[in-house]
Amino acid sequence: MSISIIMPCHNSASTIREAIESVIWQTNEHWELIIINDGSTDNTPDIIEEFASRDNRISIINRSEKLGVSSARNMGIESSHSKYIGFLDSDDTLERNFVERMLGTVQKYDCDVVLCQYKVLNERDHDIKLIDNKLPKDVLMDNNRVLRSFFNSTPGIGALWNKIYSRDYIERKTPLRFNPGRRRAEDWEFNLMLFQKKGSLVAICDFLYNYNRNVEISAMKIFDENDLPLMFRSIDLLLDCNDRSGLGYSSEDILKNSSFPIFEHLFQSVKTTSYLTYKQKLEDRRFKELLEKVDLSILPISYKLPAYLIKLNLLKIAFLLSKALGRLTLTLPYKNK
Repeated sequence: MSISIIMPCHNSASTIREAIESVIWQTNEHWELIIINDGSTDNTPDIIEEFASRDNRISIINRSEKLGVSSARNMGIESSHSKYIGFLDSDDTLERNFVERMLGTVQKYDCDVVLCQYKVLNERDHDIKLIDNKLPKDVLMDNNRVLRSFFNSTPGIGALWNKIYSRDYIERKTPLRFNPGRRRAEDWEFNLMLFQKKGSLVAICDFLYNYNRNVEISAMKIFDENDLPLMFRSIDLLLDCNDRSGLGYSSEDILKNSSFPIFEHLFQSVKTTSYLTYKQKLEDRRFKELLEKVDLSILPISYKLPAYLIKLNLLKIAFLLSKALGRLTLTLPYKNK
């Protein structure tokens, strides 16, 4: 039994060596590593070629321009050969027994997906945080039970890298691939769509994946104008999933549980956007509907105050307040939530 590990990379020279070595050092040697070089302009290609020349289990797909992680992962799936598939980000690492434990669990339970716990690394604060998603361990769960985790915002349920997947499950009925149109949360959408297929998942208690938060924080400072429509797409996908799978959640509860990322986007985006663009977002029909339905008291104060001002149509004041609050939070020491 073997696994194909798919790793997209773009200008990852500072981190990719450690990521690759974490695969090479696996206690179970039955793996292949497929690296998709997504138009890197630094010396990433030299580093990955060096590894591939020494280990024939490592293969490289080079792309002359950056097309994004979704299409890169799709290419990796198409190029893979193993019965099981995993994903590794080029700035993260695997524990040495990742492959051994994950494949061993698949063999024991004959399940479609295995999920492990993970560590969040924050080198700036010399901090390691263990993330346990509180799912029952070593229990065969059907897809409907897993889907409920998306509605309950279970930590890591939408991530790719803390799971391995059977190829059969990904290809079952209608083959599933990543949505190239998504700039964020493409893994969340992939998993939500996947678990609407009949299948099974087993969670294990081991912390086998090391997630580098430092790079993610820096990337998340950049906000795209398409982020808000994608967030509303996510809400639509949840509403559709709820109806199709008969999960029984109310649309009000789904909106309430999905609203935080939208307010977070509005608060954070003021750092890089103009008032006119901000105003256009607030006048979006979907956002106005959300504002009427969500209990604003559940938001943190830095989002709550601007939200109340927006509800009173004091948009310019909300914009200026968000800017001021954003500057204030940047002066405070960073802490994990």
